[in-house]
Amino acid sequence: MTSRWTGFHSPLAAGIDMFLAHKRALGYQVRTTESVLRLLDRFLVEQHVEKIEAITPAVIGAFLSSRPRPAPRSFNHLLGIVTHVFRHSCAVHLLEAGVDVNVIRGWLGHVRLETTNRYAEITVRAKEAALRLCEPPPAEKDAPGPKPVWRDDEALLAWLASL
Repeated sequence: MTSRWTGFHSPLAAGIDMFLAHKRALGYQVRTTESVLRLLDRFLVEQHVEKIEAITPAVIGAFLSSRPRPAPRSFNHLLGIVTHVFRHSCAVHLLEAGVDVNVIRGWLGHVRLETTNRYAEITVRAKEAALRLCEPPPAEKDAPGPKPVWRDDEALLAWLASL
């Protein structure tokens, strides 16, 4: 009996989710990629890897060794997926930390800045942070003064909720 999929649980979970969302947004089919990443995630959980810092080349090597591949091409595909998850996660974290996109371009070895700009698309975390910055401080229920006008504007509230 197979167990029901409940999502990614390893220290790479957030990075994997962002990577797959990014690939889907670009119009890629991710079924094979997602199945490989599920295997990686399960392997990390089974090996009791609890922090991203514990994912060493030896751990990745053990994962790759645990997945025997009949042909070099399929092994290269597996290795490529794992590599790209780390590259994508690193690039997104660098962007969120405020590193210039051109520096990231050079670090990733991209020739064209347009390639790196794919990573610069706004993330859900960035959207939530921006909305939190716009939120007024919580007012007491019986506070004197008028209620902000924008709170009654249904069209504006619907647009903000869609972001």
